[in-house]
Amino acid sequence: MFQLIDKVGEFHRAFNVKPKSLIHNLELRVKLLWEEFNELKDAKDPVEQLDALTDMLYIASGTLEQYDPLAFSNNDTFIFEVRALKDIMGDIEFTPSYHRFINLHIELVNTVVHEANRLGFDIFGAFDEVHSSNMSKLDDNGKPVLRADGKVLKGPNYRPPRLEKYTVKEADVTRFTSPT
Repeated sequence: MFQLIDKVGEFHRAFNVKPKSLIHNLELRVKLLWEEFNELKDAKDPVEQLDALTDMLYIASGTLEQYDPLAFSNNDTFIFEVRALKDIMGDIEFTPSYHRFINLHIELVNTVVHEANRLGFDIFGAFDEVHSSNMSKLDDNGKPVLRADGKVLKGPNYRPPRLEKYTVKEADVTRFTSPT
């Protein structure tokens, strides 16, 4: 899981993603997660499902990269009891505890990976593809294009992720394994 955090860290550095304030950044991240969760609910095909799940994984990993990059050091396995994504999302939105907020993001990452595996998706291949696509958002001068609230927008060199081939798992299963 550290590879996810490392890649999102690369994105954060390239796009100079720095919180305006703790509360603003956490609220933005929750807002972005809800956007992707709603896209998942409205997905009409496996590619749209995988896109939403991968974006949720990217955002949650980014939250952990910014606020607790060692969060997986003692938690690099699947959670045995997986809750519904909507339940985790509700808890993330309304938790008053920073520690609980981080733990919920760990749970979200694990649940997204579990859900993608259940659907037969190669979530890690898709993550790499989305990361490559995200890195193409820089403008012609290598600068980020940002929305007023800090969300990274698509620059002129953007290329969308090509996720079709990741809807069928042909992944290297050694990239992330659950305990037996």
